[in-house]
Amino acid sequence: MIYLDTCYILKCYLTEHGSEEVRQLTQSAEGLASSILARVEFSAAVHRHQREGKLSEQDARKVFDCFKADEKAGLWQWYAVTRTLLDDVFNRYQSLDSSVFVRTNDAIHLACARQQGFRDIHSNDRHLLRAAPAFALQGTDVVP
Repeated sequence: MIYLDTCYILKCYLTEHGSEEVRQLTQSAEGLASSILARVEFSAAVHRHQREGKLSEQDARKVFDCFKADEKAGLWQWYAVTRTLLDDVFNRYQSLDSSVFVRTNDAIHLACARQQGFRDIHSNDRHLLRAAPAFALQGTDVVP
């Protein structure tokens, strides 16, 4: 099983730079996982693409239908955002070196992946990838 952040989840359903590489990665995986937060971030990002005119309303509906079908088929393993996870993020910020730039949602993804026993997190978000070692994770990007 591999852990994906929202950037990579989007590439599974939208055609954009790196989609082909991410789809190849996910097809060889035994399962896909992320924080339940990614589900909401995914929805917001698809809406943003529609609002910006990159997706028609009909195409956005198709993306959501495909996503929901994959969920129903058991493709996705969603991990809960718990008090324990948020406490971990809260405490992690207090001990992070001041040179580490990590946004809140990225920190939640990093802490979640670590808490669930993953050693790698897959993303093309440069800030998340740079912060991954501070969470004892290896950040992996397959997008050239």
